[in-house]
Amino acid sequence: MKFITLDTELLEIRQNAALIMQIVIPRPIALISTLTANGVLNLAPFSYFQVVSVNPLAVGFSATRDRHGGAKQTHVNIRGIAEFVAAMVTEDMAERMNITSAEFPPGVSEFEKAGFTAGNAEVVKPSLIMEAPVNMECKVIEIVELSDSPMGGTFVIGKVVRVHFKEGVYDQEAQKIRSENYKLISRLGGSAYGYVRDQFDMPRPMLDSDGDVIQG
Repeated sequence: MKFITLDTELLEIRQNAALIMQIVIPRPIALISTLTANGVLNLAPFSYFQVVSVNPLAVGFSATRDRHGGAKQTHVNIRGIAEFVAAMVTEDMAERMNITSAEFPPGVSEFEKAGFTAGNAEVVKPSLIMEAPVNMECKVIEIVELSDSPMGGTFVIGKVVRVHFKEGVYDQEAQKIRSENYKLISRLGGSAYGYVRDQFDMPRPMLDSDGDVIQG
């Protein structure tokens, strides 16, 4: 079998960015809510987002620097107020989520520009996104500065201290999310997005006394 091999150290930054975003798909999208030092509500979408730990319960996202190596607004805000809200993005939020990705000048609230409704969180200062099916209040555990070069990565890890579900999304008795009401979208390569609709179950395999997989 033949492979096409790329030496990523010889590629330009934008080539590597385009490459990895096409390879690692689909990616969940978090709409991250932060607060500026002077109290302006900020929103930005992040598809470099994932579960980091269950003990402590933590999520993380990568706040990529701009083309000149400068920290973007979310990065600056979290440096000032080490808290954020991570909200999941549904199909009916897609267009408004995309608006929040525009490079608005400092002092402009993406909540207002995109038409999202801000709600009071219980523990953290940043606001909930009331249209989102799930909001996670998070307190920053660690900020890992991978690079301060242009488009350099900064990985933010936050401890989840509260989770808020929109009515109808979470079945409290069964302790599970109702997938039929949890219509998320995912990020693919470039400007492409995908729907998260179909699923199948695959239980983890059991082993017998000889260490072989038990079939059936």
